[in-house]
Amino acid sequence: MAPPASVPPVSFNRVIEGSSIASTSSILFTIPTEILELIIGYVASDKSHLASLALVNSACRQLARSCQFKSIVLDYGSTATKVLALLSKEAAQRYRSADRVSISPSLGICVRQLMINASSYWSSVESFMPSTRHSETVVDDDELATARSVASILNEHLEHLYWPTVLLVIPTLPNLQSLTMESCELGDEVLDCLMGSSIKHLKLRGQFQRIPNVRLGRNSCPLETLSVDTSWDFHSAFDHPGQLDSSAFYQGLLELCCSSLRCLELAQRDFPGKKDRPISFDIKFPELKTLQIGWFTSVDARAVSCLVREGLSSLSIPYDDPPSELGQINTLDTLILYGNEATGSAPARLIKSNTQIRSLAIRHGRSDTFLRHAIQSLRYHENLKSLSLIWEENDIPEASLEQLSFLSQVEVIHISAGELFGWPHDWFVDHSIIGGYLSRLVNLRRLIIQRDTYLPPPGVEDIVDPMRYYHFRKPGSRRWATHEARMLDHASMYVRLLPRLEFIHIGQVLFTVKKNGEFRKPIVTGSAWVGENEYEVLKEEFEVYNVTG
Repeated sequence: MAPPASVPPVSFNRVIEGSSIASTSSILFTIPTEILELIIGYVASDKSHLASLALVNSACRQLARSCQFKSIVLDYGSTATKVLALLSKEAAQRYRSADRVSISPSLGICVRQLMINASSYWSSVESFMPSTRHSETVVDDDELATARSVASILNEHLEHLYWPTVLLVIPTLPNLQSLTMESCELGDEVLDCLMGSSIKHLKLRGQFQRIPNVRLGRNSCPLETLSVDTSWDFHSAFDHPGQLDSSAFYQGLLELCCSSLRCLELAQRDFPGKKDRPISFDIKFPELKTLQIGWFTSVDARAVSCLVREGLSSLSIPYDDPPSELGQINTLDTLILYGNEATGSAPARLIKSNTQIRSLAIRHGRSDTFLRHAIQSLRYHENLKSLSLIWEENDIPEASLEQLSFLSQVEVIHISAGELFGWPHDWFVDHSIIGGYLSRLVNLRRLIIQRDTYLPPPGVEDIVDPMRYYHFRKPGSRRWATHEARMLDHASMYVRLLPRLEFIHIGQVLFTVKKNGEFRKPIVTGSAWVGENEYEVLKEEFEVYNVTG
């Protein structure tokens, strides 16, 4: 669901905004535009070359700017504030112009990706707090009063100048494709800045300062992907006497883009101690293909019926207290279920009803009873190619492994058990048992075993809890090399048992199977060590943890 990591610069013809080229005799500008853009692509990442190009003339400056400013971050820092000041001047020119063009070739015309946050605001506030500069336990009252005064001034600037200026500038960036807004106050002003814009990818993270009462009926915005994550301001929510309800904001936001939206990620966190009213709206989404509803996000049956419909190809949904019974969705290809514990049989019926799915993931650790029933129902899923299952117990019973062994159609399998995050690993794996059952999966190409751990080899004593096996085994160390050799033995066993195997992930070591004639052997190609790139492989295979990138 994430937008492209990198977008091409604005074309030269558009970036000069109709202005005449300063030096018509320049050989550079006699080259066809398409070839010129290919040439610039070779120096687009070289800051010194672009800086030199910008000094030649106004046309070259715009050509350089199209690369320098295609992606910018406004973080409330000093440099960002200067850039924002320039953009606001250009915005004023565009608002005064009948055709929304600035007086001279502008910086704003170059911007394709924009990220807005207030990270430098928090750094500034922290720098004035006495506790960050002194080690004494007793803080001077005068210093504390000064810090609070500065923080108050910075907050006033942030709320009444910085954010309003940002919201004024956004609609005047004619080539803006991707927008990320973090830590913003959600309401009419945010929706107004999207109205009529060219943005296709929006990531919105913010808080409600009050119960939203949003104006409806705005002009549309051609969004294709939308990731929205909302929560409530502490003081506003704490003081509100009734139930918190954000439906008006979601109705207004989704009305803007419902006709073009292809991917939606929706998450809202309840305020502690209060139960939000479920998000509700009544909107049609004719182009929606990918949907993720966040964990603990409460959406009512009416809204779910609008979102979960024929045409949907990928669905990620929590199964705690499902808002409505979901039956077969003929177009569904990928199903991801997550949450605490299912309160009924609805998740199992959803799996059983959709025999056409090609990929299934059940996240966050489920009981063996629940997973065994799910596995049994998958025997009739002839199209199933990828399967991801996590047991909440610190073991996978052989009865469940035996059920897995009947899924001969599966080509990619991910299994895990026990502790899901951090250093403690409590699933002590016996690969001979797992291999004995999985050897029946004759079509298996990729095997991912995660959160597995091992007892130290004989003669090696770790001065830690056995569950912290990886604590002293970091890639590059002598103990890691020994661990890697152990994993190579296990990987070799899987290669012998599984004739089509191409990739293995065990013990946080990555193996690719190389073939030389009739001989096949696993080769170490990387690691997925705790706390670093532990879930990268899972992202690639199931796109479970990076729906928004």
